[in-house]
Amino acid sequence: MQNLKKYRFFKILIIIFFLIVFVRFIGSQEGKTTTIVARTSTHDILKDSENNTILTITDFRYKANETLTDVDSEWLPINTTIQSSDCDINYNYCVTKGIYKANFKTDPTQGQVVNFNLSGNFITFQPMALNYITYYGGIEQISMPLNVNGIPKENSFSYNNVYGNGLSLSYEYLPDMLKEKLTINSLPIPTQENIASLELNFILDTNTQHISINGKDWNFKNDKETSNKVTINDNLGNKIFGLTEPVAIDSNNNYIPINYTFKKQGASLYISLKTPYEWLINETRVFPIIIDPTLEISAITTNC
Repeated sequence: MQNLKKYRFFKILIIIFFLIVFVRFIGSQEGKTTTIVARTSTHDILKDSENNTILTITDFRYKANETLTDVDSEWLPINTTIQSSDCDINYNYCVTKGIYKANFKTDPTQGQVVNFNLSGNFITFQPMALNYITYYGGIEQISMPLNVNGIPKENSFSYNNVYGNGLSLSYEYLPDMLKEKLTINSLPIPTQENIASLELNFILDTNTQHISINGKDWNFKNDKETSNKVTINDNLGNKIFGLTEPVAIDSNNNYIPINYTFKKQGASLYISLKTPYEWLINETRVFPIIIDPTLEISAITTNC
């Protein structure tokens, strides 16, 4: 009986000890701050007939340097508005108040038109030719980017009719991704027969040199084609950016997965997106059609 009392006594002492340690720990945190980059909630916006999610949109909220007792109601939306102040040199518009920084040039013919920067890791996009490709590998150029005037509107930057009438390019700044969209309001009639695909080309430049395609580092030598997600990693193998699975979607939410082709030509890295021509001209298509490659970021801190 005495041993049982001693056991209970020591058990109570141990509980009291841990309570004291816990209370002191909480007290030591009062007045301290923690920097939380973003809190997220994800909402599906497009599903297929089998209820599989095709596209999602993420609502990011933030409030840096808050106490550990911060509540959800105090979190604020990230400002994704494109504006003309504090932009990098040679760029006309930018977003500087988000998790990552994006810069835009008004002239889409001036080299690296879009710059995407996260903690010193950058990616730039340079729009190139829009082509028809035949089944035999022939190329019929629709247009190189034309000298149109880029226009900002809220979180989007648009180059209307940049490839000719009805063919516009735009970039949409979202808190965790940059969506590039080719909007097709009408298709030009090709002069050649046996057209296999519509090909959108751009040059990508990055200081993050590891590009993983189908789970393997690309050697930058052999051309590589994939319809899967592509990751851009640092030297430790950590994912910094990702190119999501590309799709083409019409205005009736009919969609088709499309392909990336990666090709190194000289010092430039070319990326092409090919959309089957037969799908584009199918009588069930509803215009406008969107060709949607998206660049997402991974190197962010979230508190969900």
